[in-house]
Amino acid sequence: LLPNPANQTIRFNSNLKYIEIFDMSGKSIFKQIKRYLSGQPLDISTLNSGIYLVKITTPDNRSEHLKLVKN
Repeated sequence: LLPNPANQTIRFNSNLKYIEIFDMSGKSIFKQIKRYLSGQPLDISTLNSGIYLVKITTPDNRSEHLKLVKN
C-alpha cells in the first residue's frame, strides 16, 4: 500500500480482485469488486482525513488487512 500516509491516491504492489475500506468503527465505506493491476492508482480523495482499514483480496483468494492513514 503506497504511499502511506496518502493524500489523493494509493497503489498496491500486487494484483488484486477486491478492495474494501472500513472506518475505525468497522463500517464499510468503500468496496469495489474489480481487478486492480499492480501499481494502478485508487482514488481516495473523497475520504476524510483519518485512519482506515483496507481489506484486499488477491486473485488466488488470499485476504489481508492493511492500515491506511489519509492526510
